[in-house]
Amino acid sequence: MCFELYPSWLTSGYDYKLVVDAMADMGVKNLRLWLHADYLMKDPVTFDEEKLEKYQEYVAYVLSKGISVIGMNHHWFSGTSDNMATPMRDMSEGSAYRHFLLAYETTWYNLVSAFPEITLWEIGNEWNNDVFLRPLEYKTQGLTYTVTEKARITLDMLYYASRGIHRANPNAITMLGGLADIDCGRLFNAKGFLNKLYEEIETGEYPSTNPDHYFQTVAWHPYWGAEG
Repeated sequence: MCFELYPSWLTSGYDYKLVVDAMADMGVKNLRLWLHADYLMKDPVTFDEEKLEKYQEYVAYVLSKGISVIGMNHHWFSGTSDNMATPMRDMSEGSAYRHFLLAYETTWYNLVSAFPEITLWEIGNEWNNDVFLRPLEYKTQGLTYTVTEKARITLDMLYYASRGIHRANPNAITMLGGLADIDCGRLFNAKGFLNKLYEEIETGEYPSTNPDHYFQTVAWHPYWGAEG
């Protein structure tokens, strides 16, 4: 059995030990813990020490109950108030997009370094869903990425995140953030988008043709009524 915890549970006055004890009693073996960068950090290198200490204590207690932790982060520092938006893809030297990717790697490196006991890290969430990966102009102009644009940016972010994660913890396993298995037309369902990622990797236009350099395992969100 796997359980998911939203960060608000730790900051809204609940006794987290009672919650964890209940999970252990129910036989929960895995906890997908939202460890979003902007919840714990002020920028890619600076933590909110009070929040960090609270989360570290929580993770230690969860592990003490024999429950493994999946650390999941689908927020980042975009340079704007939109924590799930990115600059348009531009891999030229010195571009805003390249600076963004380096900051994203640094964010992951520091986040993982703060939780060395977590060895499974989920990178992002529902990459094929506009809500979780979008242009900076999404909120103001309603712009979205095409399937190809989305896949290419996803792979860039997976690669840089994985690089940061493995610098911080060489023994960590990286997980592709759960894909939305829904009939989402041009965005592809989970199977279609995953195939698209592999196709892009095989083009040789990215830093590596080894899928393990982007993700080592995959998460899936099989929504009720979804078309496979």
